[in-house]
Amino acid sequence: MNKKLIAGISAAVVVGVLCAAEFGGAYYFHNHYAPNTTINGVNVSGKSMDSARQALDDSLKSYTLTIRGEDTEDQLSASDIDFTYQYDAGNIMETALSDQHPYEWVADLFGSREYTLETSYNAEKLSEKISGMKCMNPDKRVQAQNAGVAYKDGAFEIVPEVYGNELDAETFSGVLAEQLAAGNTEYQIDCYIQPALTQDSDAFKKAKSQLDAALQSAVTLKRDDISVTLSADDVASVLTIGDDLKASVDQEKLKTYVEENIAEPFKTVGKERTVTTAGCGTFTISGGIYGYLVDVDGETEQLAKDILSGESVEREPVYSREETYKDNGGLGSTYIDVSISQQRVWLVYGGKVIVDTPCVTGNVNRGTITPTGTYWIEFKRRNYAMPRYGVTVSYWMPIDTSTGVGLHDASWRSTFGGKYYISTGSHGCINLPVSAARTIYNNCFGTMPVVVH
Repeated sequence: MNKKLIAGISAAVVVGVLCAAEFGGAYYFHNHYAPNTTINGVNVSGKSMDSARQALDDSLKSYTLTIRGEDTEDQLSASDIDFTYQYDAGNIMETALSDQHPYEWVADLFGSREYTLETSYNAEKLSEKISGMKCMNPDKRVQAQNAGVAYKDGAFEIVPEVYGNELDAETFSGVLAEQLAAGNTEYQIDCYIQPALTQDSDAFKKAKSQLDAALQSAVTLKRDDISVTLSADDVASVLTIGDDLKASVDQEKLKTYVEENIAEPFKTVGKERTVTTAGCGTFTISGGIYGYLVDVDGETEQLAKDILSGESVEREPVYSREETYKDNGGLGSTYIDVSISQQRVWLVYGGKVIVDTPCVTGNVNRGTITPTGTYWIEFKRRNYAMPRYGVTVSYWMPIDTSTGVGLHDASWRSTFGGKYYISTGSHGCINLPVSAARTIYNNCFGTMPVVVH
């Protein structure tokens, strides 16, 4: 037989076989999954949809995910948490068939098709399973810690971060669900709680630089002969790296410092003071509400700003109450002087006596004695009703609203001064003749000092 004829026949046979294979494969893969097709990590190549479902279900029966920690190993099976595939969600099984072209099955031999079904599981069972895992309860629990600083010998030293072995249960739960959905059989834990700040991070370096700068601050609080200067140790004791990963001041520690080292030295309210008045000369008095009082919260806030500025600052503290005058024990030359022993009131304005009048103070026998000390006119009001006592006064000038004590006219009295206060005195207020009360009212002002002695 002619060699060319034989070659031709052979070629025809080969082509026929190939065509038959191509058409046969095309017919087969019309309703079977193409080569190298996986669904959720399970190889379903050449399987019908029903067979593929069976293969996926079978894979879950023996499926176990091994979870490895630093020194722990745990297992999680699909049955532990009722893990199943949601075949009806998204038509993934159908899509996997419709995506492939039957006549391209040969090309699929050299490629791959991957699909993912939605899954479901019992979250409560997963949570319960996780809580009992060794990786969640290691023999030695180490918490992650941010890089920080320690103050030593006048400078801040770096304290390196700590990488712990604690897991965030919620994050860990989500990761395990993803591992099961992907069909993975092993998982090396990579979701430990990490320190938010490391010594090599730009954020830490910036915060450390801010702390070093703050340590150079020089803050002095001063008034007259009282002075408090924060030392480097004081400043360092309240500095920290805050939750915002920036240099910050520990407000509670700083507030304690203010209460213990600033508030009391600068306070004059209630403390002993020596004054000189036109009516009574020089004497020493304590008590009352008049004077300097540090605003602890306000001073804490301002002091924090001063420290973080890194600058030299000299100022008076932030006050919630101040003395009206700095001389004459805070009375200056404009004040009201109330003498219980003399039963007299003097209004002195710019060193000049404007009013010198008798008065009636608190009843000694009833125990409603007018409290002594240094006060101030808190406000003044006309035609003020005193329902507790059933009277209305024309001129009301309270000096301590917390006790209800003040100066006012007493039109119901015909006699002032002398010893009347001992048995027929007031409930604590300073009673005045109407004309004297009017003149004092017209010349006094809020924060005018009032000394009662």
